[in-house]
Amino acid sequence: AKAGRRKKPKEKVINYHKDEVLSEAQRAERIRQTHSKKFMNFPTNSGISGAVFKSRELYFSNNASKETKFVEEIDNQSACTDIKNFMIGPVFGGADKSSPCAIIQFFNKLDPNSEKGEGKISAADEAKFKSMQSLLGMCIENTNEMSTTIKISFDVQDVMKNIQSKMDEEREREDASNS
Repeated sequence: AKAGRRKKPKEKVINYHKDEVLSEAQRAERIRQTHSKKFMNFPTNSGISGAVFKSRELYFSNNASKETKFVEEIDNQSACTDIKNFMIGPVFGGADKSSPCAIIQFFNKLDPNSEKGEGKISAADEAKFKSMQSLLGMCIENTNEMSTTIKISFDVQDVMKNIQSKMDEEREREDASNS
């Protein structure tokens, strides 16, 4: 690794197999783990991603090595190596168009017609991104809402189990005192 760069800790990967048999508790825990994951937060005053967040404008470069504002830890969340070109853009949700709900980063456009396979980001790519911006935002918002709903459902389920447990304990005490 180059000096000054930190290696990112590897996330625990959960493999799901269709033939795997899980208990109800294991299944519930797996769903909890899936929906407890959060998106990465980053400072909006640093890197190109921060500038994109503030300006709400797409930014692309076909010469990544010359970009002095590019901050590896913020602007390269995929930990892609040897970046040739990139496009970083804001994603807006359905309700609030004044502030992005996410920033998306694309790296190293490929061109199957070029000898090296390397492509250049163009105005057409910018237009494609802009056409899918709102759809991506709605997907992110819907996913966040579904995760919140699932988390609340599990929290309610936990509370109900605790209440049932307390009621069972109380019933056992009453039965013991009546014997």
